[in-house]
This record gives sequence, structure tokens and C-alpha cells, in this order.
Amino acid sequence: MEDSTYLDISKGLNIYYSMFLIIVGTVFNVLSIIVLSRKKFRGTTFSIYFQFLAVVDLFTLYSGLSRHFINGAFEYQTRESSELFCKLHFWTTTTSPDISAWVLVTVTTERVLSIVKPLAVHDFFSRRNVCLLLILLSVSLLIINIPTLIAHGDLKIHGSNGTVTVVKCTMNRSEMKHFMENIWWWIDIIKFVILPSFLLSVFNIIIIISVVKSRKRIEKFVSAPSTRSNYENATRSIVPQKELSLTITLLVINVTFIILNSPISIYLLGEEYWFEPGFTPKERLVYTCSIMAMYTNNAANFLLYCATGTKFREEIRVLFKSCLERCPSRKHKTYSPKMTSQNRHEINTVSSSVQDLSQGNFRPVTENIEHNKNRSVYLT
Repeated sequence: MEDSTYLDISKGLNIYYSMFLIIVGTVFNVLSIIVLSRKKFRGTTFSIYFQFLAVVDLFTLYSGLSRHFINGAFEYQTRESSELFCKLHFWTTTTSPDISAWVLVTVTTERVLSIVKPLAVHDFFSRRNVCLLLILLSVSLLIINIPTLIAHGDLKIHGSNGTVTVVKCTMNRSEMKHFMENIWWWIDIIKFVILPSFLLSVFNIIIIISVVKSRKRIEKFVSAPSTRSNYENATRSIVPQKELSLTITLLVINVTFIILNSPISIYLLGEEYWFEPGFTPKERLVYTCSIMAMYTNNAANFLLYCATGTKFREEIRVLFKSCLERCPSRKHKTYSPKMTSQNRHEINTVSSSVQDLSQGNFRPVTENIEHNKNRSVYLT
């Protein structure tokens, strides 16, 4: 495959797939926020996690993915607009994916603890404490990623003849070059992909084992002779099954995160060994595909909620039904039956009879009955 083909595919992904993800991700994440803020979910801490995750995903799409769209469509680097924007953009686009990853780790940790220590979890993970925990998590990651804010900016290169060349939005601190290329690189990939994926995998295994054991206990108690003790034990075992839908949703979200973020982590780990020096067209395409897979994760959570969450699907139906009922075009119209010849004749008959009565022109009732017997119209 020629280099131009690699570049064309990469540019097409940056333009069309980026725009598709931004539009779909906006609609899906806004719907997630609306549905999870409804009355049915307000009492749960998981609604807070997933609403916050939707907000972070929206920010990630608009701050990170929009840059790739603008670069592909207009060949303009937004980071080069100003040095301040360069610093802030590096800082926020590094932090927002980290927050998404660690929100999933936090909510999965709560789910595991609810299986191991249900009473302690209920006391600690209140809605207020969850909000404080998410704020603390976000602030901590912003502080951890401060090196990206400091190390990037405009680099001025002074020539021998007195000329000054300005390189926009690059690493502009020579004293930090070794740290950023050899130490921070590993910190970044570990905190963003490797450590969250490892923790999510371990927690998922614990959750799956607990669900399997719970099912086996239920089957055992159901098959055993019916006693009060067995009934109470079975009841205690069935309680976690009420939240089985939430557990499945969480498992699917975690697995999707690991799958869609694996390409970028593999690329970052192997780029030095797999590609020639310089950003070749082939490497550009691999990088673009990896980035698009990563941003797909920020747009797809709504579909995962719909696919695995029973209550979520019910609320979606209720939401759309209420919207359709409020739509002006759907409101009931006043029924106005068409005037047929039969209706007109009957009205004329009644009108003439009323007129005769008012003028004193009384006709026998039998005559009226005979006149209208075919239609059973009785004037009294």
C-alpha cells in the first residue's frame, strides 16, 4: 500500500469518523445524563458515577477529538493558536481520559466492596461522600498531570546570525526533557491504561466468581427440603440478584474500556520498535486508528446501558413516550364528523317539526311516526 493511501485513510478517519463520534457521543451522553437524573435513579450512588462519567466523556470528545477533526478537515493545529491554550490543552486532554478510567475503577471498587462488606459500603458510600470522592479524584489527577502543563509551550531557537525561530507548542524545557521522555512516559501509560485495566480485570473476576457462587447457593437451597433456615439463607442469597442487571452493566462497561483502550496502549509501548524513525504515513494510520478506538469508548456507554440495563431501557421508553405525548402534532384533535345527506335530511326534518310546533301547526303523532318510521325518529 502506497504512502498516499495511508494518509488518505488517516485523513478520512480524522474528518468523518471524528465528526460521527462527536455527534453520536453528544446525543448519547446527554441522554445518559437526562435518564440517570430521573426520579427512578436519584436514590442510587451509581447514577452519580455514570452521570459524572457522561460529563467527562463529553468534555473528552470536545477537547481531544475535536482537535483531530479540525486538523483533518482544515489542516490547522488548534494547539498552536497560543502558548497558554497549548499548555491547557495538553493538561486537560491528558487528565480527562484519566478521570474516565478511574471513575470506572472507583465504581467497580464500590461494587466489589458491596459484595464483600455490604453494610460498611452502605454507610460510607453515601451520595454526599461519592460526590466528594469524585471531586477529590479529579483534583488529584489534575495535580498529578501538572508536568504536562509545565513542560509544553513555544520553543524559541536563536540562530547564529541573530535570527529567532519559534517552534509552536512543543516541549520547551530542556531540563525536563529526560523526565518527560523516560519517566513521565511510563507514569502516563500506567495511570491511564495499564493499572486501571489490571484493577478492572481483577475486580471483574471477583464479581463474576461472586455471582456464580450466589447462583449455586440459590440452586442448592431450592433443591433442599423446605425449612425456615433454608428459606432465610436463600433469601439472603437472592438479595444480590436484585442488582444483577447493574453488575452485568458494569462488567460490560469495564470489558469495553479494556478492549477499546488496548490499541493505544499497545501502540505507545511498541512504536519505538515497530516503526522507522519519524512519523511515517503507516505509523500515522496506526496511531489514528488507536486514537479513534479510544474515543469510541467515550461515546458508546449509552448503548451499553441500553443493552444491559433493564431499568435504563424502561426509563428510556417512558422518556420518549412522554416527549411524544407533549409534542403538539400528537395532541388529540376535536372530532368533527362530516355532514352526510342523511344527517342533513334528519336535521331538516327536526327543524321543520320544531317550526310547525312553534306556529301551532300540530300534526298527529302517528303521522310523524309514520313519516319517520324507517329511521326510528320519534317526535314527542
